[in-house]
Amino acid sequence: MRWLGIIFLFFARISLLAAFSFEIPLLENWRYTYGDDSRYREVDYNDSQWQTVQFPTTFFVFEGQENPYTWFRKHFFVPESLKGNRLGLYTGRIHDAVEIYLNGVLIGVSGSQPPQRYFGTPNTPRGFLLSGQILRYGETNLIALRLYTHKKTGSFGKIVIAPYHEVFQRVRLDYFLGIGIPQIVAVIALFMLVYFFSLFLKSRENYYLFIGFAMFFIGVFYYIDLCVEYLSFVDYLTKTKIAYMGLYLALVCFILFFHRIYETGKRWIEVLVIGIGIVSIVVNFVVSDYASWQMVTTSVMHPLWVLPAMLYILGINIWAMFHKKPYAILMGGGFFFAVFFGIHDSMRFMLNMWMRYWTSSWGMLLFSVSMFISMALRAADIQKESMEKEEKLRKQKGELQEVLEKTEQVVVELGETSQELDREISSARMAMEYVIDLSREMRGEFQREAEKLRESARATALVAGGMGNVMQRLERENQLIQRGMKSFDELVRSIGEMVGELRQLKDVMGGLKEGVLSLGEQTKASQGALEELSGRAENVFVLLGNIQKIADDTNTLAINAAIQSAHAGEYGKSFAIVGQEVRNLALSVARLAETVTSEVQEMNNELSGVQAHFGRLEQEFGRTLKELERVEGLLGVFQERLEKQREGSQNVVMTIQELDKVVAGLLMDLGKQKGEVQEFVRILEETEKLLGAFMSKLDSQREKEEKVLQVMESLSGLSQKHKEIVASLTEVVVGKV
Repeated sequence: MRWLGIIFLFFARISLLAAFSFEIPLLENWRYTYGDDSRYREVDYNDSQWQTVQFPTTFFVFEGQENPYTWFRKHFFVPESLKGNRLGLYTGRIHDAVEIYLNGVLIGVSGSQPPQRYFGTPNTPRGFLLSGQILRYGETNLIALRLYTHKKTGSFGKIVIAPYHEVFQRVRLDYFLGIGIPQIVAVIALFMLVYFFSLFLKSRENYYLFIGFAMFFIGVFYYIDLCVEYLSFVDYLTKTKIAYMGLYLALVCFILFFHRIYETGKRWIEVLVIGIGIVSIVVNFVVSDYASWQMVTTSVMHPLWVLPAMLYILGINIWAMFHKKPYAILMGGGFFFAVFFGIHDSMRFMLNMWMRYWTSSWGMLLFSVSMFISMALRAADIQKESMEKEEKLRKQKGELQEVLEKTEQVVVELGETSQELDREISSARMAMEYVIDLSREMRGEFQREAEKLRESARATALVAGGMGNVMQRLERENQLIQRGMKSFDELVRSIGEMVGELRQLKDVMGGLKEGVLSLGEQTKASQGALEELSGRAENVFVLLGNIQKIADDTNTLAINAAIQSAHAGEYGKSFAIVGQEVRNLALSVARLAETVTSEVQEMNNELSGVQAHFGRLEQEFGRTLKELERVEGLLGVFQERLEKQREGSQNVVMTIQELDKVVAGLLMDLGKQKGEVQEFVRILEETEKLLGAFMSKLDSQREKEEKVLQVMESLSGLSQKHKEIVASLTEVVVGKV
């Protein structure tokens, strides 16, 4: 990578050359106005009302579009000490077509204005001699610029006064760096288009076509100014759009080229890149004015398409360097400078920073040279490989000559061995016929043995089948025994449960008997209480009769008192009232006595019914007690029988368990015998299979033996042909030699 650093330092050194020994800067307080008037060139014209601008500037807006002329004026002082020196005016790049006046006198032009054919040279540096007859030393001088343009925006470079020979050297250097190198790049691009297209026609490799078109579009981008300078019908904006179209197409072709040359990248990336390239070209031509175009280019195209595409290509080359792809260092190094200078110009362009010249052509020149060298080395390597292949072919031809000579000797030996081959074939045929007869006898013996084995296998299979049937029956009987054991176990458990329940039932019956006895006693006690209550009811009847009699007497007394009070007159009224109240009270007591008498009578009737019911209940308790005593006796008998049945069931269960053990042992013995019989049957079957396979091999061996006989016969026929071929080969070898 040392040579890359040397190249970088070389261009950096060039950019710093041609510094002026002294200079008078004309940068500040430039006054300007729109329109055209010949008086604007005069020194005495009053321009104090004009607007001001500072140089250099990258974005100057022309607002007087109704008149394409704009005048700029700058007053400056030249010291008397400079008198006698040849001074020059360095303008660098100046926008479009301009006439330059010194103190009212025309000293130079850049481009061409009407009435001549209009064209501008905005990227061409300019230098003009300041004549000592016009320049005023020790006084104030005037520089006036009459500019003609149809654009809405423009840029102006650095304008200074310096020694003329230094200005001339600097203009030549700026022209070489800013115009000459792009022209060289354009010429190299055209040459590389033809060169790579010729390589494509020879090899049919697509990457040659991509790199050829990429270099062509780069040439369009850098050389478009010169191509259209003499075309009056092409304006500056269209020219710029065509140039940037070349840049966008070049980026697409470069990406496709590096994908193919390094054998990397995916199909969808290439489709995306082509789509973005087409969209960028459409947007590039759709914008109608220069200001909008510059805004779209600086804020959209450069940051979103140009810079990412260049960085992506640089990333591909870095990846190729790490993977040690052929020529990756050379191509990647060249493209690094193209990216470096391209980013440098793009950033200054987007930031509206003034530059003496665009440096992207420097990097593109290095990249073009590196690409040409890389492809030339690749072509040389391919040519070298072709020459090596030709050398290998010559060596192979010499080796073939030696092989032919050796083949001649082999042919002679083949002729000698042909007769020996005939004799060996005859001997082999006799031996093969003997082997065939022997194999036929062996086949017969093996067939008889195989038949015996088949009979043994069938008999053994019948025995195994019988044992299997016996085992199945025993297994079914064993299952029945198991189910019987389960049933007897359940019976024993149920009998035990019934015995327990009978015991509980006896206890319940005993408690019930005691309850019935207790209830009988309570019934007798209740019956006695009812009889006593009935007797008391009779007493109540007597008492109520007495109360009724007292009430009747009181009523009679009250009637008599009323009669006496009537005879007494006024004095007996109060007594009559008392008598009436006593009479009412007697009547009430009489009614109450009747009511109580009826209620007591009803209660007495009910008590008689209850007493009769208790009598019947006592009789029922007696019968129930007798039934309970009889049931208790039956339960005792049933309990004794269940105890005996449980003991018998337990004996049966023990017997069944012994029988189950015997059957299980028998099944185990039969299982072992059945396994041995099945193993014997398997051995017989395997033996039969082996015999079958051996018989098949004998059959195939017989077929092979027959084929061998046929081959022997064919060899016998080919032996003669072999002799004829040997003779023909001898003639061929002799002819080649």
